Amino acid sequence: MLLDISLFLGRFHPVVLHIPIGILFVLCLYEFLFKAKDEQQKAIWVKWGLTVSLVFTAITIVFGLLLETEGGYDKEGLELHETLGYITGVVHVLLLFLYIKQFSPQIRKSVFAIILALVTITGHYGGNLTHGETFLTEHIPGGGAAGSEEGLKNQPEIQSVDSAYVFANVIYPILEKKCVSCHNPGKKKGELIMTSFEAVMLGGKHGASVLEGKPELSDLLRRTILPKDHIAYMPPKGKTPLTEDEIKVIEWWIENGAQDSVLIGSLELEDQVKDMMAKVIGGENDKTFKIEAGDYDSLLVSNAASKGWVVKQISQGSNALRAKAKKDIKLDELKGLEENIYELNIMGRELSISEIDFIKRCKNLAVLNISKCSNVDAVIGALNADKVEVLNLNSSDLTSVDALREFKHLKTLYLMGLSLSNEEVNELKANNDKVDIIYQAFKFST
Repeated sequence: MLLDISLFLGRFHPVVLHIPIGILFVLCLYEFLFKAKDEQQKAIWVKWGLTVSLVFTAITIVFGLLLETEGGYDKEGLELHETLGYITGVVHVLLLFLYIKQFSPQIRKSVFAIILALVTITGHYGGNLTHGETFLTEHIPGGGAAGSEEGLKNQPEIQSVDSAYVFANVIYPILEKKCVSCHNPGKKKGELIMTSFEAVMLGGKHGASVLEGKPELSDLLRRTILPKDHIAYMPPKGKTPLTEDEIKVIEWWIENGAQDSVLIGSLELEDQVKDMMAKVIGGENDKTFKIEAGDYDSLLVSNAASKGWVVKQISQGSNALRAKAKKDIKLDELKGLEENIYELNIMGRELSISEIDFIKRCKNLAVLNISKCSNVDAVIGALNADKVEVLNLNSSDLTSVDALREFKHLKTLYLMGLSLSNEEVNELKANNDKVDIIYQAFKFST
């Protein structure tokens, strides 16, 4: 029980620490930039602010020590972060003492500068423990060799599924998105690192995470298919779980020897397996994604972009387009591209009759985000129910879900922030058992 309470409070360390940091920065600005008529009164305000900040600094340190008991952090990085935290606390006490004893403003300002530097450095190393040392630099252009930790994220552009490497281009991107934030050199939960093929195969304190040819005994897979309320389920609560395709691809990889530098094109794969890999990679199985429409006019795309629209191809060589814009940019700027629009993001606007008519003309529209929009009921009635696969209606003015029953091909439906009853949502689910419905804090799916 006490351990549970400790872990619960420890998780508030990265939340509470923002309070003293915020107070210190405000006090610093007040001290350095504000010229008061009564400097003594100014010093009194700063003194009280430092007192409050010091209380929250102490709470932050205590919560940090409780969080440490959770384990899984790099020892050297943790010790450095702790040491800097203690030094920051001591300098904080010193700064308050200087104000209480009314030392000269020059001395106080010098110590203020020191504590701000300490807070910045301490926070940096704390961030490394949470996100990993490469969090800020992982997307810098350039990179290492293929197969290395640095190079895994910097493979040449994949021209087709056959040109992709099984681990570097299929398996590792899954691990990077869903696992690496907790399993990296700076934050080794379970003493397991997942930033390279060698590290994944090495395993952690519970032994090997991958047993070649035995997916049912491999923790890398086994933990992802446990019930979500199971204590060993991964990723942990609050993290994005693996998709069905991602789980199946990892299962296939382990079952077939968990190899590293192997090209997909060199393997004899069933079409189903190859299609799953294509979905995970984000492309099509050696085919350019096409919809039932002619090629779009690039001049119209350029014109829309000049008016503020972001219009891109769904994939290289595709005639399907993805369009997104802020609420003050009109849909009319996309005129002539209706049949090519496959994905449309127009959240946060009052949809006019002409805009609804434009959406009606988008016969190939499969992904639509009209969250925080009004006149949504009319939009639903105008959509091609046989084409729409993803529909985001979060915080819109939707009044009835009746029309949504016609959308038999829906895969994902967002209904958060709406005044709907559980009965209405359950009826929708019963009407289409293949759709994932995200409603309030719950996800209804098969």
